[in-house]
Amino acid sequence: MKRRGSIVLLLGLVMMVLVACGGDQSSPSAGMAAGTLTEVSPPTAIQRLSRLLERYEPRLEVLTPHPDQTVSATTVPVQIAVQGIPIGRDLELGLGSHVHVVLDRDDPRHVYDLAQPLLLEHLSPGTHTLRAFVVSPWQESFKNEESYAEVTFHVLTKTMENTPNPQQPLLTYNEPVGTYGAEPILLDFYLHNAPLHRADLTPSSPTDWQVHVTVNGDRFVLDQWQPVYLKGFHPGENWVKLEVRDRSGQLIPNVFNSTAHLVTYQPNGTDSLSRLIRDEAIAGIEKMIDPQLIPTATPEPELPTPAPSPEASVPSPEPMPVPASSPPTLSIEQPPQPESPMAEPTSEVPAPSAEPQGDTAPAIPVKEKRKPRIPLKPRVSPTPTESPTPEVIEIPAELSAPTVAPETP
Repeated sequence: MKRRGSIVLLLGLVMMVLVACGGDQSSPSAGMAAGTLTEVSPPTAIQRLSRLLERYEPRLEVLTPHPDQTVSATTVPVQIAVQGIPIGRDLELGLGSHVHVVLDRDDPRHVYDLAQPLLLEHLSPGTHTLRAFVVSPWQESFKNEESYAEVTFHVLTKTMENTPNPQQPLLTYNEPVGTYGAEPILLDFYLHNAPLHRADLTPSSPTDWQVHVTVNGDRFVLDQWQPVYLKGFHPGENWVKLEVRDRSGQLIPNVFNSTAHLVTYQPNGTDSLSRLIRDEAIAGIEKMIDPQLIPTATPEPELPTPAPSPEASVPSPEPMPVPASSPPTLSIEQPPQPESPMAEPTSEVPAPSAEPQGDTAPAIPVKEKRKPRIPLKPRVSPTPTESPTPEVIEIPAELSAPTVAPETP
């Protein structure tokens, strides 16, 4: 049993050495230990909104305090100017691009209104370093160099603490911090004076780096500077520790390069950020990036598409009764049609039979109208046969037979 335990311990040490030595890992979280913590893709809504932010390259400047300034009070006003991106919070959503201000090892302070100075109160005497950078509405930091600025100043007197080494990479912890109401939770930081990849290294560049992450005891290594979304936080209080080390696993000496913060996870949050992380539909969410995006991103174009679909199915049965009304119209048009053919035979027979029809007119037309209209044509043929035989031939040939005329009726 002792030998097996020593083998397991040896394998564990080998794995730690391999992780420390690094390698060509494709994912940013290389060497994540097996545990409850897992890395996942960013929420779909955040991926879509991130593409809208690609047009911006913010430029930040700390106006006050000035570098190496000694302030004669324990309250220091901080004035910041930002260009290249709209800064502010949407009143309805409570979200918007803003500035994170970090004093020494404190948690970030969120600044949405740059017109009013941020007051740092009850500062201890000595040297302090203020770091400020622009973040997205979901707290992710911009990675361009102009979006970050730092100022080292002194309160009452100068000391040796909280003074960064400008020749070494400097870590600024960003997220997670505070309270989250949904997973995945963003892990983000800002690296100053550090190459983004080993391919960017030159003989004069700072030492190559790795960021070692520990979340509630689960450890993994980041070798790329990009945000990471994690699942597996415990409901309640959690802790996160970040350290910047070189490729051999040694801590790079600089202030703030080893820092830890508390995170509170309360599932089922109802705030806008929690809903955004859960990919819930939020009307007008694009306006937190830029109010001018409201008319182009309204959800109204989606509403007319389902509206015509039910209407299209309703009119389809309606044209069916239309042909049903057509047959009565045809039957109404038929009665005038037999009158027209009646005029046609009269036009053909008027010369020989106009006068005999006048003698027998009261009896024949009444009977023909009572009978069906279709056999009108066959009755036209017998009328010409009766007219020539009895009246024209027999009567003028024999005048001495008056008795025969009354017998015919």
